[in-house]
Amino acid sequence: MQNQVIKNIGFVVFSFLMATSAYAGNKNIEYSDEMSTEFGEFNTQGSTIYSELSEMNLSANNYAEVVLENAFDSEVVISQYNQGGGTNKAKVIQSNVNGNKAAISQSGAENLAVIEQSEGQDNYAEIKQAGYGHNSYISQSGSNNLAYLKQCRGLACTNTNGGSDISIVQENNDNFALVVDRGNSNYGITQDGGDSIVIFSNMNRGIYVRQ
Repeated sequence: MQNQVIKNIGFVVFSFLMATSAYAGNKNIEYSDEMSTEFGEFNTQGSTIYSELSEMNLSANNYAEVVLENAFDSEVVISQYNQGGGTNKAKVIQSNVNGNKAAISQSGAENLAVIEQSEGQDNYAEIKQAGYGHNSYISQSGSNNLAYLKQCRGLACTNTNGGSDISIVQENNDNFALVVDRGNSNYGITQDGGDSIVIFSNMNRGIYVRQ
């Protein structure tokens, strides 16, 4: 793998087709095609919430579940649309939080999204999926974290070859992550405080980023 840099300030990837570049701090990074083998994959960190939802067999077009435990001034919005072919599944859990927001929007079928927020305040997480066969997981524990994840494929997004599996895990405070994907990718992002990540991707391979 070429020019690997570990830096806590920021990490940005702009990827189109098979060309990939990155920006971390004041250094440009070029990534080779070996990136998918160097990094790991979609990671829910053993979330039982995600695995239980994934294993549910449902006949309905859309299924959504919201769990609030000791949550104050929180806002949860789930909007799903289905044209047939499978069930959309979405779940939001907020526990011991204040001023947290979560939004899940899925358009096609066979999409799965889970947001877990706990032990913090003023966090924001949003998953938008559109298309078919996407799996997303966002976990936030701490305060002042922001995560935005958008996947695409048909239904108002440009078509791609397949669904994506993308996860964002944020711990501690002041993390930022934005992922815009066009499908057929695999990401696992873990942040442990004061980290920034921006990824625009259509590289058809796996990435794991930890800061």
